[in-house]
Amino acid sequence: MARLLSISKTTIVPLIVTSLLFGTMHLVHLFEQSLFNTINQVIQVSFIGFTLGTLYLVTH
Repeated sequence: MARLLSISKTTIVPLIVTSLLFGTMHLVHLFEQSLFNTINQVIQVSFIGFTLGTLYLVTH
């Protein structure tokens, strides 16, 4: 996130990119569970990543 923040003019773009990257890392579970459960997990983890990223930006 720090690298993206240094090259971006806004904070929202790095926050969204890192959140989606964090969520897509959980696609590895696709081989262990159903597609629906995997997509649900990716969405939930992306939201958690967005929340934690926001806390990181707010608290420095």
